[in-house]
Amino acid sequence: MLDNVSHLCFDKDGVIIDVHKYWMHTTKLRVSFLKERFNFNAEDELLFLTDLGADLKKGKLKKMGPSGYHPRPVIVEQVITTASKIGLNFKYNQINKIFSEIDNYQQEKNDYKIELIDGIKEFLEFSYDTFTLTIFTSDRKKNALKALADNKIDNFFSYVIGGDNVEYQKPNPEGVFKACEYVNIRPLETAYISDTSSDLYMAKSAKIALKVGVTTGLDDETQLKNISDIMVENLMELI
Repeated sequence: MLDNVSHLCFDKDGVIIDVHKYWMHTTKLRVSFLKERFNFNAEDELLFLTDLGADLKKGKLKKMGPSGYHPRPVIVEQVITTASKIGLNFKYNQINKIFSEIDNYQQEKNDYKIELIDGIKEFLEFSYDTFTLTIFTSDRKKNALKALADNKIDNFFSYVIGGDNVEYQKPNPEGVFKACEYVNIRPLETAYISDTSSDLYMAKSAKIALKVGVTTGLDDETQLKNISDIMVENLMELI
C-alpha cells in the first residue's frame, strides 16, 4: 500500500508530540485565566477542568476530551455550557478572544509543555528523503510551528495547516485537501497518520489512500482497528 504513497500528512498531537502533556498544561492555563478573569472559586475551577476533559487523578486527558480531541470551537462551546451551570452567561466571541490572549501569552512566555513522542525524530529523518511531509492539526498554526521549531523538526515539513487556516474544522477534510493541493499530490497518493478514529474517518471521506492509526495518543487499539488500514504502537514500526 505504501508503494503508491508519496505524501505523509500527520496529525500533530498524539502522533508527533505527547497530547496529554501538551493539552493538560494548556487546559489548566485556560481555566486559570478564566478563574482570574471571572473570580471562580476552587469548586468552579474543578468543574471547568473536568468538563474540558482533564482527568486530574491520572494526569491525562479523558477519552473524547474535548480538549486535545476536538477543535477550538468545540472547546469554546464547552466553556459556555459549563459557565451556564454556575450562572454565568458567556458569549462565543468573548471566550474566543480570551483564548487568543492565552495564545499570545504562551508565545511570549514560551509557556508550553511539549515533549516529542519517542522515535518521532528518527521516523522523520528516515521518511524525509522518500516522502513529502505535511501536518494538518486542530491546533493554531502558530502554536504548531512553535512546537516544531523548538524541537528542531520544522525543517522536515513542507506545509503546516492549523485549525485557524480552514473554514470547516475537523472532521471536515478541508485541511487534508489543502495539504494535498499545496504539495500537488493527490489524496489517492497520500497517507494520513493520526491517533484518533475520528481523524481517520475524516481521511476516509477524503479518499485518502492509506489511513495509519497510532496508539501513542488518545484512542486505543479497539477504537482504531476498524478504520485503520495500518495500526501501529509507534511510527518506528512503519520503518
